[in-house]
Amino acid sequence: SMIFFGFTQCPDICPITLSVVRDSIKKLTAEHPDVTPFQVVFVSVDPKRDTPEVIKPYIESFGDDYLALTGSLENVLGLTQSLNIVVSFEADEDDPTRYTVDHTASMLLVDPQRRIRAKFNPPHEPDTLVADYKVVYTALNQGS
Repeated sequence: SMIFFGFTQCPDICPITLSVVRDSIKKLTAEHPDVTPFQVVFVSVDPKRDTPEVIKPYIESFGDDYLALTGSLENVLGLTQSLNIVVSFEADEDDPTRYTVDHTASMLLVDPQRRIRAKFNPPHEPDTLVADYKVVYTALNQGS
């Protein structure tokens, strides 16, 4: 699974990254039909605003088979901290009920045994993502 942490109100990093991931999967399946594509898992770092009703149409706009997860802020931050994913919140000075979220734009490739196999740092580009994924996939599947 390719795990990406973000939020639905993200103005640029999240939609761009999820679009690149979508394009990467298309490229991978077209050029390497023998390689199983990764499952995309989007984890919201803004559970206050990203309810399941908000996340579902957002993530489906990128891929019908993408998974989206959220939880309590405490659980989400515990997960991000354990994976070295940085998340910070900044309140709007004029309106304390509004805030922005900054987060790491890296993606984590996790195997079925929940082991992190690779970390993909930005900038994300389909050619690079496909090539790097193919290397990891091949290494993990040799002899199977």
